[in-house]
Amino acid sequence: PILVVVAVEGEVAVDLSPGRPQAASEQLALGQGLAIVEDEKPKRFVLRPERIPPWYASNSGRPIDGLAAEDLGKLLQPQKDDPNIESVLVGLTTHRRPETAALAVQTALLAGDWQPLTSGFLENPRLRSHWSSTLDLARQLLAIDPAGSGKVQNLFVQSNGPIGNTLFQLLCGLPEDQLVGEGLANLVSQLENGDLGSRVLAAYQLKRLTGRVLGYQPHAPNRASVQQWRRELAMSRLELQSVGDPIWERIPN
Repeated sequence: PILVVVAVEGEVAVDLSPGRPQAASEQLALGQGLAIVEDEKPKRFVLRPERIPPWYASNSGRPIDGLAAEDLGKLLQPQKDDPNIESVLVGLTTHRRPETAALAVQTALLAGDWQPLTSGFLENPRLRSHWSSTLDLARQLLAIDPAGSGKVQNLFVQSNGPIGNTLFQLLCGLPEDQLVGEGLANLVSQLENGDLGSRVLAAYQLKRLTGRVLGYQPHAPNRASVQQWRRELAMSRLELQSVGDPIWERIPN
């Protein structure tokens, strides 16, 4: 069990005595936090402004996303000829508005349906503005339920054939021990993959790990941007970003 407490307004007193008779309370100033993992000693950290989770940042909401939510709320109603709300949701994952379609895919993920993600989402350039946010959500869900990763991997294979295994591995990301080896080189090589989904996931992981894009666009790759990635890699100029959260994300096997 993991508990993370962050002071987002004023000062906070955290009482650690329940279940920890010897523990004293902790005082947190604005922006400070505590990470508590089972019986380990609580770890203090500072939530830096550039690392505020996007779901909490006040500027994360866009008006177009609000309209998409309104769309989904209005359209996500069972029809007389099809009372199954799940089938209505799946139908909305191909909505003409990219924002509405992407929100439907994310809602499906939260409802446990990975099919819309594994079968076409990453191959649709219309949804490119929503690839990263949807993949962030997908990885969070995999981290919450690593036991269900086998089902997700099977769906990738069913929808994409043998390359589905590669797509799943790219979604999960690289364990820390592989990053110091050929991990980054393998990701850079995927930028020239003929499969759009592989390019999307490789670019996503490279940005997540290094914070850099270098002008590369998965749906419209160009040789110059790929060569730039190769030069940065060859000259050892790709520095890994430090983890923004005090708890490492769990990567499914």
